[in-house]
Amino acid sequence: MVKLMLASFMLLALTHISIVGYAASANLIKNPGFENLDEYDATRPQGWNRLQSNPSTMFIDRSAFHSGKQCLSIISDPDEGSTWATKWVFNLDKGREYKFSLYAKWNGIGEGCSVRIYALPHPKRWGWSKKGKFLFGEVYKNREWERREATFSMPDDMDKLLILVNPAPAAAANNRIWVDDVSLYASGEAPPETAKPTPGVYGKRHRIEIDEKSHALLLDGKPFLPIGIAHPRNKEEIKAVKEQGFNTIWLTQDLVPLMDDVYANGLFAIFDFTLLTDIREWDEIRRQVSRYKDNPTVLAWEPMDEPKEMGPVSKVCEIIREIDPSRPIAINAANPSTFSPLKDMADILMSCAYPIRRDSAILTQDADWMDEAAATAENKKPIWWWIQAYEWDGDGRILPTVLQERCMTYLAVIHGVKGFFYFSYAQMRREEEPALWNSFKSLTEELKQLAPVILAPIPEREISVSPQGSGVHYLLKEYEGKIYIFAANPEKKEIEVTFRSPKLKKNSEVIVLFEGRQASRITGDSFSDMFKPYAVHIYEIEH
Repeated sequence: MVKLMLASFMLLALTHISIVGYAASANLIKNPGFENLDEYDATRPQGWNRLQSNPSTMFIDRSAFHSGKQCLSIISDPDEGSTWATKWVFNLDKGREYKFSLYAKWNGIGEGCSVRIYALPHPKRWGWSKKGKFLFGEVYKNREWERREATFSMPDDMDKLLILVNPAPAAAANNRIWVDDVSLYASGEAPPETAKPTPGVYGKRHRIEIDEKSHALLLDGKPFLPIGIAHPRNKEEIKAVKEQGFNTIWLTQDLVPLMDDVYANGLFAIFDFTLLTDIREWDEIRRQVSRYKDNPTVLAWEPMDEPKEMGPVSKVCEIIREIDPSRPIAINAANPSTFSPLKDMADILMSCAYPIRRDSAILTQDADWMDEAAATAENKKPIWWWIQAYEWDGDGRILPTVLQERCMTYLAVIHGVKGFFYFSYAQMRREEEPALWNSFKSLTEELKQLAPVILAPIPEREISVSPQGSGVHYLLKEYEGKIYIFAANPEKKEIEVTFRSPKLKKNSEVIVLFEGRQASRITGDSFSDMFKPYAVHIYEIEH
């Protein structure tokens, strides 16, 4: 009997020690009971994010809760696919043990309430990274509130956690779950770091400004033309991007670990916070801006790509300007409907029309949007542009041809764009269709050669084209004693046009750059040339 009582006492003591060990640390889940609503979207709980869900499939329920006044409820929708609630937790101790718990229940349709937990080396906008590690997964089938828990250890090389909760399976209609009182506690002492990451060695950061007259970006007082690309995913791809002539990378959160490689290849980065803004991780944004503000790789900050909600973007702009007021903020607008609110927040306004589709190729959509962006910004801010270099069955877009890509690029030049970005690497560089990727080496060389002209101020229009309605877009610029005329035909038809300007001098030679030929000599104040479908001609004329 004494032995039995002693054993019971020891078991109770060990249980108490275990509970105290977890309780001594704070709950790392913010808003664990879903009592606080997002300050910009009252349909979702603060600190929790939707993934492939919407206000009708993931929402606050005030009629059923374990504690407090409300809980989170999710309903499956086969038309949406999997409808998840996601929770990110940052800056956990590598190698440390953690205990996770939540209260959940299920309506009996489908399989139950699915909970999965992943460790990740970096956050990713859509779902989880293949580089992550699966830590825990279970489907709970209880019809009433029950506490469920799991214990796991973080990997030695990862400090971020992604929790996904969803009704299972996705194919079951009206499968509904409820979740409440979520917790994550650290156990014991944090393990000592065995190896601290070696910080990159960087040179002096650049002074970055925007020329008020030309709207050109200035690096240490010298005009700089960004030629950027999205989504190179590793060292080899960053090197390939450099070799093709690109000088800037759109650095999403999953690419931040490649910052040293971007710098080593002499490239710049547009540092994007889309994921962190979407999940309202203000503290993590502050931490990253503070960490990278002196890094010469960062060309500009982007609070969010293609934002729909303006409030969170405005808040991130305030955070960035408080910590690093010396760098510009660039924001990519999804369409003209958001030009107006974003132009007041951004130092650089970006957008993207992506006009090449399976059933149409209206290249002038780019030009129309560029003009609208410049007008909305009252011609007081730089306009940068994302140019289509991808295809996706989901929206009917197809990969542009080499001619279309070059035409879209020079339409951007003609309409005053001062930064060129191409979306995206994985689509451009495909073995089965190498022509587009291979064409970029010459295209980026052209842009670099013409950069001083492109970045020069745009004069009042002193040129006309006939016949009227030809469809050819054109721009005359002067630089270092020469006249440059950029002209592009965005149509599928072939046409001959005549350029006329008082600045053109009779009998002057008209050199067509990058084509190894001359156009007809100037007669009076004009000359003519032929344009095939999607043709681009750049003329250089002695003034």
